[in-house]
This record gives sequence, structure tokens and C-alpha cells, in this order.
Amino acid sequence: MLKLKTSPYIANPNRLADLIAAIQVLGTYRFASRDIEKWEKRLGRTPVSAPNWETVFKQHPEFFTTQRESISVVWRRSRERNYDTHSRNLLSREEAMRLTEDEKETGKKRLSRPPLAPSEVTKLVEIAISLHEREIKHAQERRWWITAVVAVVSLITAVAGK
Repeated sequence: MLKLKTSPYIANPNRLADLIAAIQVLGTYRFASRDIEKWEKRLGRTPVSAPNWETVFKQHPEFFTTQRESISVVWRRSRERNYDTHSRNLLSREEAMRLTEDEKETGKKRLSRPPLAPSEVTKLVEIAISLHEREIKHAQERRWWITAVVAVVSLITAVAGK
């Protein structure tokens, strides 16, 4: 029998809350990419829709990306690495290249990808809400045929039993 995979958006009613929290924190923190353990500490709580944050991140590749052991928001990952995490300023290409050379010498990383603007975080949250609503609607639309199939099977069984 065909088994349909349940969407992570509707598998747990608390998933949307976890997504919104993760998008806000990962989108605006000064470091764009971090190990899962560091994000867990930064998020300040365990997720309410999964056993751990890694599960949430991996079930939503539309928002999060995994590079080696690091997690980041896809939108931030596409940006140039020109954000000075110490001064919290966006640098010109020349300034960033100079700072990169200093990082190589000292071994201290200072450059990251810039945080998302509040409007960008809002857009990602709106997308998460929209995807969540769409999955709920899709699940409701699938229910009608289950009822129809059960009715037809019951009718066939009743007719065959006579």
C-alpha cells in the first residue's frame, strides 16, 4: 500500500513556532554559520516540535543549509563574506580582502556573511507561515478521497457478502 510521507510542517503542531524562532536567530546573529551546538545555545531552548534543532534544520532545507558541521540560513549563505563580526560593519571588498589576510596570519576569524535585514526575516517568516498553511490545506483536501475509498470498499464488501 502507498504510504504518504507526512510533511514536517504538519507532523507536529509546534513546528511553525520552532521555524520562526530559528529563522529569527540564525538570520540576525552576527555569525552566519555555526556548529549546531552553538546555535542550540544561542536559541536558548530545545525545540518543541523535534528532539533537537538538528532535526528541525535538516527537515527544512528550504530555509537552512548544512555545510560540513555548520548550519546557516540559505539566504545568508548566498551573500558575500564581508561583514566584520567585531565592529558589526559591512566592509568594502578591499577592506574585506585585507581583513581576510589578517585572519590567515592570526587565525582569528572576523568575517561573516551579513545578517538579514528585518524585512528579509519578515519575508522568510511569511514564507514559513504560507508553507505551513498550504500543507494544512493540502492535508484537508486529501481527506475526502479516503472517505470515498472506505465507502466504496464497504459497498463492495457488502455486495460481495450477499
